[in-house]
Amino acid sequence: MKVYARELLYAAIAVLLMQPAVFGGRWELVAHVSPSDGHPAVAAGNLALTTCVGEAIAAPHSADYTGGNLLSGYLSQIVSDPLGLVKLTSTGTIFSNGQIAGALASDKVQLSFSADVDTASVPGNIRVLELTDRLSGSVGATWYFTIADAGSNLTSDFGVMASSSVWNKGSTYELQVSTGVLDFNGEPMYAPMSSRFTVIRDHLKDNRAVVEGDSGSNVFIPAESYPAQDYFLNISTAADSQLAAADAQLAANGSPDRKLLKALSINTYDAANRHLAQTLAKDARVTLSYTADAKGILQGVQGGPALRAANLSVWWLNDAQNRWVKLSGATLDAANQQMYIYQNHFSTYSLVSQPDTDVGSVYAYPVPFRPNIGNPNRYGAWTDGISFTNLPSIGKVRIYTITAEKVRELDIATEGSNCAHESGSQCLRWDAKNSAGETVASGVYIWEVTAGENRKTGKLAVIK
Repeated sequence: MKVYARELLYAAIAVLLMQPAVFGGRWELVAHVSPSDGHPAVAAGNLALTTCVGEAIAAPHSADYTGGNLLSGYLSQIVSDPLGLVKLTSTGTIFSNGQIAGALASDKVQLSFSADVDTASVPGNIRVLELTDRLSGSVGATWYFTIADAGSNLTSDFGVMASSSVWNKGSTYELQVSTGVLDFNGEPMYAPMSSRFTVIRDHLKDNRAVVEGDSGSNVFIPAESYPAQDYFLNISTAADSQLAAADAQLAANGSPDRKLLKALSINTYDAANRHLAQTLAKDARVTLSYTADAKGILQGVQGGPALRAANLSVWWLNDAQNRWVKLSGATLDAANQQMYIYQNHFSTYSLVSQPDTDVGSVYAYPVPFRPNIGNPNRYGAWTDGISFTNLPSIGKVRIYTITAEKVRELDIATEGSNCAHESGSQCLRWDAKNSAGETVASGVYIWEVTAGENRKTGKLAVIK
């Protein structure tokens, strides 16, 4: 039987292309022979087709040549990991979160890929956007740039420079790379990628930085707060093991119901990436945001009693002693759901809330309680009982007879906020039963509410 070398080679290629790639690359004929006269170099003999991975794809044969072009060679899989953007660096600072590199205004920002890329594919597939200015105001404008250091056809590192020779001080830029960038095999990036960098801040101008995803938490630094030098500013809400240890101490030394809602770390660095610890020449404004409902009850607090925004305070982390210290002078901005304070140094700040112990506005209703009269809006019903409203976050409600015998004791933290007509408020319902579960007799009763060192009393009446 005659075996034609061309048909054998094509069949082998078809079989291999249907096999799963071993390394994720593609198959390519990397060596072949096609004599110009259509004849092989050896007129007769054994021809074999093999691949560099696995077994030979065709056993040696005796091939009878009858005419046409004869191809021979081997197939090799081009090994290539998915091309991606590895990092963005500069001569400035790389912050601890690993996401934003700091750059000097005249810096060439270094863009590094995971493998060598075709330099010709880079310029048209990179875009630089100015996202925000020095006051964190949205910009969203395309920034013109030039690419340097593409010294050969294949390289993994590129320098990106502003066309104007300088980046705007205090601005944050995003460098976007599309899938049109090709690796040395001509394979595109597996997905679009981007990375951000922030330019050093001008000390002669006002600057403001916000927490990404939480614009309500921010720091404002007036002009000339650092009189003699520009600076990098890093602001983050990320917690670490030191914060966890300080949190534990906060609970141990205070009330277990005291809650740390948010921590804001602020750090500044000079142009040489040295941490700046000196006192500011002008006070900076540190702002932390929170979320509360229409009645001022904080949202998103896990476990414990309801907490009110009115009881928020700002604390700072004493790194040397690893403990939180309460600051005086913080201002609550309820309309914008923020708490702010002016400081002449930077540290880690936290927003802390503790249980409300104010009992001044507590009252009971309906008085008298007459559930059998048929007028629930005025005199109540057995299903609703007697309600105590405007309660503090923690404390006790006690009911006594007129002769001072205790009838019932209720815990506000565990039994509060259950009034049928007071949804969302700190309220507690007494079902007109004693501690044995028996309905109390008609008569006058004394109620007492205590929270911390605060106490309030009043009278109520039950008429069956």
